[in-house]
Amino acid sequence: MPNYDLLKQGDVILTSGTNIGIKIGNFLRGRLDALKWTHAALSLGNDQIVEAVETGIRITSLHKQYTEKNIPYTILRCKTLNDSQLAEVAKYCKKRSSQPYDKKALNYFVLNGLFPTLLGPLLSLPIVEKNLNVRDSYFCSELIAEGFITQNFFVLKTDPWKIMPADFLNKKLFNIISI
Repeated sequence: MPNYDLLKQGDVILTSGTNIGIKIGNFLRGRLDALKWTHAALSLGNDQIVEAVETGIRITSLHKQYTEKNIPYTILRCKTLNDSQLAEVAKYCKKRSSQPYDKKALNYFVLNGLFPTLLGPLLSLPIVEKNLNVRDSYFCSELIAEGFITQNFFVLKTDPWKIMPADFLNKKLFNIISI
């Protein structure tokens, strides 16, 4: 049984799922080491997490949603932010509870993955962004990336809505921890 007391606010939880769009995106972006990581959530401390799912942003239990269902997950801890800053990341994400999920973001990942050189420049145009990114709604990794940006911490030097769950799997920025 995991020791949830070891989780800190601001820990990133990557979970393994069946989202084929994200798996294709990981594959096409050369993230073969991260094929199975299709979802990102953020620890609020102990067993509580905040995550963006198809029904919207929710606060739930890591144990009930993932451990009990035997869904694999890994936990990442930011190397550079202090506990106070990570608490602010968690607070930001928690405040977005009940906001809608951004279903259009998956289209960006698939299109950019399939045709990066052909569509890459087009996908950066404001008119395209408007149609692929829904303001005030969040894709799972977008929510967490925006939380980190409030503390001037950038997972990638790109817009938060362009960040995939596997992008958090960066050994320069995060340590993998066990609970």
